[in-house]
Amino acid sequence: MLLLCHGDSKMKNIFKSKRGFFFTMTILFLIALLLLISFSYRKDYTIDSTKTKLISVDRFADTIEKDAKRAIYISGQRTLVAILDYSTTKGKIPDDVSFDKIFADAFINGSLNYSLNYDPKTSMLNDSTLGIWANNTVLRANMSKLNLTFINLENTEVSINQSDPWAIDMNVSLAFILRDNSMNAEWHRNVTVEGKIPIFGLEDPLYPRNLAKDKKNIVHKSNYYPFVDENCSGENLTEHFNTPLDQVGSYYIQSDDAPNYLSRLRGKIDAMNVGTGIESLINIQRLGQGVEPYSLVDHSYFSHIPSDPSELVAIDAPPAPTWIVMTLDEANNVYHIPSNCYF
Repeated sequence: MLLLCHGDSKMKNIFKSKRGFFFTMTILFLIALLLLISFSYRKDYTIDSTKTKLISVDRFADTIEKDAKRAIYISGQRTLVAILDYSTTKGKIPDDVSFDKIFADAFINGSLNYSLNYDPKTSMLNDSTLGIWANNTVLRANMSKLNLTFINLENTEVSINQSDPWAIDMNVSLAFILRDNSMNAEWHRNVTVEGKIPIFGLEDPLYPRNLAKDKKNIVHKSNYYPFVDENCSGENLTEHFNTPLDQVGSYYIQSDDAPNYLSRLRGKIDAMNVGTGIESLINIQRLGQGVEPYSLVDHSYFSHIPSDPSELVAIDAPPAPTWIVMTLDEANNVYHIPSNCYF
């Protein structure tokens, strides 16, 4: 009887031992499973977090590109006005000086020191140069714990041209590197801005240079065409001269024989690029002068070369004023005035 009890007690101990073993193993399995789940979650979370950060920095780089295009356009407009101010107050830009380099110096640094000896940084360029924009953008990147570097900013490629009579072509190439040191990642971007700066509303520098500093004419495109119809009605020609009273010229038309706006900035009166030239007519009534042996077409008038009287024609097209004179070639081929409408 005692033996049975002893055996039964032993079996119970073995059963308890196995049950404890399985219980322990179950606990260990559950712990391992929880650790595995936690590790997987942390791994997925880390991957998602990295992806989110990569997307965020990539968007920041996109923002720099878009903002660069806006800043370049604004600075380009103001740079053109600053060069115009120099041209009208200081005089002709030397022929041996690169216009691109003049523009780039003002555009990036806010000055016109490049071979012009014009030290003042005009208020037109205050806080609007490419250099100032770049510095502000670097600070903005630093606030986001990013490292931004503009590549060779001081030598940024800037080219200025004209393929349109009413706008200046501007081409600017800008490169930068954006780094995120926490991820050991970097973005290389090249920004190329090809834009047009309209010349509407800008002063024509040939007027104050060739007449007097207080004589000005603002570039506005003429909408009056034909100037004289077959019945010799000159209403449109009259309106062509109907500019604000403080201006001494007419509105402007495109002309292959005329200098374009970039040439006018340099003080040139010769046609350089066919298809991009513009011209106006001198209003000698507002200028306070009588009729002279000159065509009133601005670049012809500013050449100070008297026209052969046999080549000049006066326009007989009421109610247009009778003092409007130009060469026969200009009347025929540029203004398309009927031959029966000459004095």
